[in-house]
Amino acid sequence: FFNAFFFLMIRRPPRSTLFPYTPPFRSQEGYRDGLLQAIAMGLDLKFGVEGLKLLPEIKEIDNVHVLETIEEAIRSAQTPQELRALYR
Repeated sequence: FFNAFFFLMIRRPPRSTLFPYTPPFRSQEGYRDGLLQAIAMGLDLKFGVEGLKLLPEIKEIDNVHVLETIEEAIRSAQTPQELRALYR
């Protein structure tokens, strides 16, 4: 009896919730916020005060893909102006 009850408790989720997975809006906002924090830290560590001057402009960007590009480019950029060229 217990085995039958156990298998009734474990059911597959409805097929519509399996794939494709699209993150909810809040997850996208959380991801964006995380990217902005990573960018702020990278700008501060690499360029100091001059790099942090870009942050107000970067916070205006809603496109997560552009933010990802900026975050990745911090490693190789030689100046804050090189980063600014990515989003202007």
